[in-house]
Amino acid sequence: MKFWKVSHGKDSFNDVQFDWLLKNKLLAIHRDTGRNQANLFLNELNEGDIVCLSKSNKVKALVKVESSDIRSVDTYEQCPLGEQWLLKPYSVIKELPKFKIYDGVQRGWSPNYNSTCFSVPDKELSLFEKVLLEPFFQTKLNESVILSTGAKITPETEDVAMNLNTILYGPPGTGKTYHTIEAAVEAAEPSFKASSRKELKEKYDSLVEEKRVRFVTFHQSYGYEEFVEGLKANSNNGEISYDVEPGIFKQICEDARQGVEPDNDPLEQAIELFKAELEETSTITLKTLRGNDFDVQYHGNTTFRVFPEATSHEDLGRGYPVSIDNIRKLYRGLSVKKIYNSSYVKSILNHIKKTYNVNDFEAPKQGEAKNFVLVIDEINRGNISKIFGELITLIEESKRSGEEQDEALEVVLPNSGEPFSVPENLYLIGTMNTADRSLAMMDTALRRRFDFVEMMPRPELFHEVLINGIDLEALLSKMNQRIEVLYDREHTLGHAFFIPAKDLVGKQDLAFETLKSVFKNKIIPLLEEYFFEDWNKIRLVLGDNQKVEELQFVREEKQSFDSLFGNNHGLNNYQQEEKNYTLLPFDNDVWNKPEAYIGIYKAKKED
Repeated sequence: MKFWKVSHGKDSFNDVQFDWLLKNKLLAIHRDTGRNQANLFLNELNEGDIVCLSKSNKVKALVKVESSDIRSVDTYEQCPLGEQWLLKPYSVIKELPKFKIYDGVQRGWSPNYNSTCFSVPDKELSLFEKVLLEPFFQTKLNESVILSTGAKITPETEDVAMNLNTILYGPPGTGKTYHTIEAAVEAAEPSFKASSRKELKEKYDSLVEEKRVRFVTFHQSYGYEEFVEGLKANSNNGEISYDVEPGIFKQICEDARQGVEPDNDPLEQAIELFKAELEETSTITLKTLRGNDFDVQYHGNTTFRVFPEATSHEDLGRGYPVSIDNIRKLYRGLSVKKIYNSSYVKSILNHIKKTYNVNDFEAPKQGEAKNFVLVIDEINRGNISKIFGELITLIEESKRSGEEQDEALEVVLPNSGEPFSVPENLYLIGTMNTADRSLAMMDTALRRRFDFVEMMPRPELFHEVLINGIDLEALLSKMNQRIEVLYDREHTLGHAFFIPAKDLVGKQDLAFETLKSVFKNKIIPLLEEYFFEDWNKIRLVLGDNQKVEELQFVREEKQSFDSLFGNNHGLNNYQQEEKNYTLLPFDNDVWNKPEAYIGIYKAKKED
C-alpha cells in the first residue's frame, strides 16, 4: 500500500464537475497530464492505496482506492467530463465538511505543490502524518481508521539523499531562492523534518552558523581566484607578500572532507587564542623538534613569522613565513605536496595542541561525515569555465572522492601545487533566472552535471484570494497567458510578487496598497524590461485595449502626421497617423480603482 495525493487546480474542473466526482466517489485525471502523472495514475495507483483528495491547496477527503481498473466516463449517466478523463473508484475514510486550506511545508505530495498525482516517499511518511493526517483527519499511520482498510503500511526505509548537484530554474518571482532554504536543509540534514516554515528557517540559520551551509552569488567578474584559490597581495609595514588563499569552494571542500565545522573546530579556536597571545606579547619563543629556539610573531594575514635564535630580526626582515593553512592541513592529515619550513610548522602545531589542550584529530568514520552545502545564486550569470576551471569534471557524482568511489578523480591545483578532489558529502544547489539568460544558453558542461528542477508561477496559491474584489489567481493567470503568447513562458511573472499582498488579505485596504506597490515597483518595470518599452504589448498584457479609457493604465493616443507637418510632408503614405502611448503616473486616480485591475482579466469593452 502507498499513500498518494490527487489534486486539481481551479481550472481543471468547474464546481459541477467536481461535485459530480465527489458524489460518485471517483478519482480522475486527464490522459494528457504531463510529467508521467497520467501513467502513475493508470499503472501505479492500486487498489487499497490511500489518497489525500484535494483541490488546489484545499484538502477535502482521505479515501481508499477500491479498484485498480480504469472506468470509462461513458459508463456513467450524465457524466459532465469528456472522454479523455481516466476514472478510479474510491471509498471514503474521512471527509471534511468543507474544504480546508493547507499552507504547510511543501513537498511533491502536499496540496500546495503544483502536481496532480504524486505518491508519498517512504522516507517522508512520518512527515505526511505530521502535517496532513494528524491536523486534517486526526489520524495516525497505525490507527484503526486506516488499518481497517485491510492494507499494510509500507515501513519506512533509510533516507535517500537528494542529488549532489541541483539547479532550481524559472522566471523571476517563482521562489527559487526561497526554496533553496528547504533544499539546503534537506541536503545537510536528510533526517530533519520541519512542520512549519519557521522551524525550517531556524534549522537553516543554525546550519549557516555552523558553516555547513554557505552562500555565494555568481556575476560576470567572478573568477577562479575567488572561487577556488588565488594569489593575494598582503602588506605589512610597507612590505608586500603574495600568499595562496583558498576560495569558498576549496575551503568548503576541505571542511566537508574532514567533517569540520569551523566554528566548533578545537584547532581553529586554539589558533585564534595563539594569535591573540602573539598580538599581546609581540613575540613568543618556542623550540624546534631538535631543541633549537626560534621566535614567533604574527602581523595579521595568513602566516606566522619565524626568526631562528642564531639570527637577528633585523637581518631577516619579516622572517620566515609559516602558513597557518599548512598547520591546519598537517593537523588534519591532509595531503600536502610540499610544506615550506616544515620544522617550524610542526613545532608551532605541537605548541598549540599542548598549550590549548587540543586532542589529535580524528576523521569521521565511514558514513558519519556530516553533509555540507554550497548554494550558488544566479549560477547562470557567471562564466563557468572561468570560475570552475579544471574542477568542472570533479563535481560529477561518479568523480567525487569517497570510500566507495572507484572512479574518483584528483587534480593538482596550479597556484598551490596541492592535490585536490571534491568530497561526496558536499552538495551544490544553484538558482538561475530564465528571464536573465535562456536555459538553452547555459554552459553545456554545467547542464550535463546538474539536475534541473523547473519552478514556474503558481497562481493556484491565490485561489479565492480577493483584494477589494480583485481575484489574484485570475489576475496572475491572465497576465502570464498573454506574456507566453507575446514573448515566452520563461518570462512570465512569478507568484512571489503577490505574496505580500496575499499575506495582508485580512486587512483589505493595506493589502490593496501593497498590490499597487507591486505593480509600481515590480510588474510594470519588469514588463518594460521584457518588451523593451514596446508599450503596445504592455497594453495587451494589462488588458488596456479591452478596457474603457478611464480604467486604462497605458493610454493610446493617435496623432495625424498632417497635423504635425502639414500637407505634402512626404512621409509614409500608408500610415497617416502615429500612435503614442502614455503610462499614467502612479499618483493618477486610475491606480486606486480596483476595477482597473479586475479589467486585466475581466474585460470591459466600450459600447
